[in-house]
Amino acid sequence: MMPTIDEAIESAVNGRMWNAGQVCTSSKRIIVKESIGGFIFGKSQSEFDSIKARDPMSPETTLAPLSSEKVVEVLIKQVRQAVKEGATLLLGGKRIDRKGAFMEPTLLTNIKLGNFTYIEEIFGPVFMFYRVKNEDEAVALANANNFGLGRSVFSGDEKRALNVARQIETGMVYINHLTGITVQKKLQDYPCSFS
Repeated sequence: MMPTIDEAIESAVNGRMWNAGQVCTSSKRIIVKESIGGFIFGKSQSEFDSIKARDPMSPETTLAPLSSEKVVEVLIKQVRQAVKEGATLLLGGKRIDRKGAFMEPTLLTNIKLGNFTYIEEIFGPVFMFYRVKNEDEAVALANANNFGLGRSVFSGDEKRALNVARQIETGMVYINHLTGITVQKKLQDYPCSFS
């Protein structure tokens, strides 16, 4: 079943905030076409409003603490460095004033080539939003990274998604699903090969 745009956005935000972004396959960079970027960006901000940093044992909590206070300090420095190098900080970027190593859900955009976050991974609740003109630019951006254990491609057109997935250089690509352990369709169900 093809996801709606709302479902794709919810998946992207949840995929990034899962375990406070401390997972190598979490959704670190969200790449969208400019033509729908504004709409998706607005919906993403709405999803941020529903994130709750609370007691990690509470079922209502949707943002876990980080592994240590040191990690919070490192992430704040990374966000500041990204802004210093030209990124725009729209939300977050600070420690949450509460017990536990919590950092605010953070939203960065306008990240350009040359900014360290363009090619390096950030392990925390930092959502990096990129707008590109077309699929070729999206693939180039996805591949402009030495890391890439997993990628996800969301589209209402499965053939188009498969075409994009075949061009991405990574260990695994999921179609219309977050990277992770459980998937609705297994990768071997798709006629893809990666080299």
